[in-house]
Amino acid sequence: MAFSENRLLVREDARFQMPEYEVRMAKGSWVNSAEDAQDLVIRLVCGEELQKRLREGMLKSGLPEKMADSVIKAFLDEASGRLSFDVRAGGKMTRPEVKPAWDKALERAIQGGAIEGLLKSIGK
Repeated sequence: MAFSENRLLVREDARFQMPEYEVRMAKGSWVNSAEDAQDLVIRLVCGEELQKRLREGMLKSGLPEKMADSVIKAFLDEASGRLSFDVRAGGKMTRPEVKPAWDKALERAIQGGAIEGLLKSIGK
């Protein structure tokens, strides 16, 4: 990380490990507290227990098991093999706009063959 032009800039991908999940900030992300601004690209990676609870929640909500497994496969982190979510946080730090990073999610789903698996599970 570096400080430049009132910004705390992520110069290399950064990882922050928590007990049940991991937060990764992408290179080029930044915060500027002086101007109450941010532009963060973040990946949240679930730990084993959290991933298990999320899968159980999908099944309890009525999602068929094969479809739940296809959804999880679509959002697996390549490095850890764990369920993960890409988000973007922008705008004011005091009122952040946090949204899914759909471009990254779609790219991962296509590359991993998960869309094909999801379509097959729907068709059965």
